[in-house]
Amino acid sequence: MKNLRWGVLSTAKIALNKVIPAMQKSKYCEIIAIASRNIEKAKAESIRLKIPKAFGSPLPRQYTSLIFHHSHLAPQSHGR
Repeated sequence: MKNLRWGVLSTAKIALNKVIPAMQKSKYCEIIAIASRNIEKAKAESIRLKIPKAFGSPLPRQYTSLIFHHSHLAPQSHGR
């Protein structure tokens, strides 16, 4: 089975201290990028967590089409 490759769009404490380390322990996950509004923070965390790529805001155009807007994930009211 191939690894699922991830790009993490956060440098929040929960992502850095819980989510990313847990994902890195999985044999099926590969974190290939991290992004933050602050490029310097993204670079520092990418080095610390051994993540190959770091991005700041705005993201490069080729990556923005891969991001779902939060409304796609919100529950639908169906007229209720």
